[in-house]
Amino acid sequence: YCSAKLEVVRDDSTTHTRVLEEVAGDVKVIRMQNELERIDREWEAEKAKFILTGQNGGKHLPSKKGAALNAVIAIVFGLIVIGMGAFIGSFFVLGGSAFLIFGFLIVGLGIMSAVGGSAKAERYEKVRARYDARRSELVEKLDVGN
Repeated sequence: YCSAKLEVVRDDSTTHTRVLEEVAGDVKVIRMQNELERIDREWEAEKAKFILTGQNGGKHLPSKKGAALNAVIAIVFGLIVIGMGAFIGSFFVLGGSAFLIFGFLIVGLGIMSAVGGSAKAERYEKVRARYDARRSELVEKLDVGN
């Protein structure tokens, strides 16, 4: 008489009814939870593409600060080598040329490392932000549904 749709549930010892809208709501929640788990699995696979391995085998995600720090270290080392080349070259005519070339090569590699590392960190941040937004939206829907 109340226009509710009921499901008849039979257990071993009892028989009772349950409102079907509740079942439909439960199914919707389960689907959203499954979607959340799928999004998390996809993120783990995507994140694995960005993981960097350090010289000691440590793993870390790219960051702009890390790329800048690596570049500064390489450039400072390169400038020291250039300075050594200039110092040696002032005493010997051709003695410092190799140091100069090697120093400029190190500085160039440091700059390239900074640009490449920064670009990878930026791509990671964009992908992470997209994942966070998708996940937050779904969690919000789950919270509203409960």
